[in-house]
Amino acid sequence: RDVAHVCVDFLKSNPSETILMLASTEHMPKNNKLLFDEVFYNYIQIHHENWYLDSHIPTLKECRGKVVLFRRFYSRKYPFGID
Repeated sequence: RDVAHVCVDFLKSNPSETILMLASTEHMPKNNKLLFDEVFYNYIQIHHENWYLDSHIPTLKECRGKVVLFRRFYSRKYPFGID
């Protein structure tokens, strides 16, 4: 099981909680067909309703039951999360 599924399961069991997630890329991939932001965006679409992807810091009311994304990677195509 991957970390996103663990987070979603936790939030389903604890809907009043919030998870803060920092995502970053630490190396430059070679010969990939997709950029990191494309892969990450496609990945979070599986449970998009459980992600807070706005660019401002939310209130607890806005993000209860969600994973708040703090993004530390370049995203030209998909501006999402708090940078």
